[in-house]
Amino acid sequence: QVGFAMCASASVLAALRLVLSHTLLHAEGEERMDSLSMLTVMAPVCAAGLFPVALLKEASAIRESKYAQDSSLAAQTALAILAGAFLAVNLNLSEFMLLGRTSALSMNVAAVFKVLVVSAASAVLFKNKLSELNVVGYVICMCGVAGYNFVKLDRSRKEENTPNSRHEEYRSMQPSTHEMVLLKVQASASAQESCELDEEEEEGKLVAGKAGPVVD
Repeated sequence: QVGFAMCASASVLAALRLVLSHTLLHAEGEERMDSLSMLTVMAPVCAAGLFPVALLKEASAIRESKYAQDSSLAAQTALAILAGAFLAVNLNLSEFMLLGRTSALSMNVAAVFKVLVVSAASAVLFKNKLSELNVVGYVICMCGVAGYNFVKLDRSRKEENTPNSRHEEYRSMQPSTHEMVLLKVQASASAQESCELDEEEEEGKLVAGKAGPVVD
């Protein structure tokens, strides 16, 4: 029961971390953060939380280990740790970059799929045994991932088939071809009528000028 409670609380906290990260990555104005800034903020906090626990739980085991007593093995271990840290930094950075372009829900589904891939690889490469309960849990997870992708794909197809309301409103505001022809005809008729009036006015002025002043 304690182990289940710890796993459940860890899952809830991981989902909460993704939601808060998504909020900061999609914020407006000065509160918005990029992927690298998010990594520089969260990495020291995670290190400060894990390092004391690692010292309390594993310091004695590390001192007594052959990897700490042998210098060559210690160098290999340090290189392996650095390589793992490099991969972890790139993984977290890519996670924040993907989170900035998607949603927290998509990231949680991707995390479930990652666990499935890692578990399958461990069973194939390292011959880890999977119980019947593990297999049932993996099947449920795969059904959940498949259902999410199906719903998302179906929704995207409906959005593509449904015309945009703003686009339709804009098109409804635009005059049709027949209306455009009528407007052009009316504009040309108005311009021609205006020109004829101007010509008649000019002719009237010329006639009045030739007649000269009227003598009583």
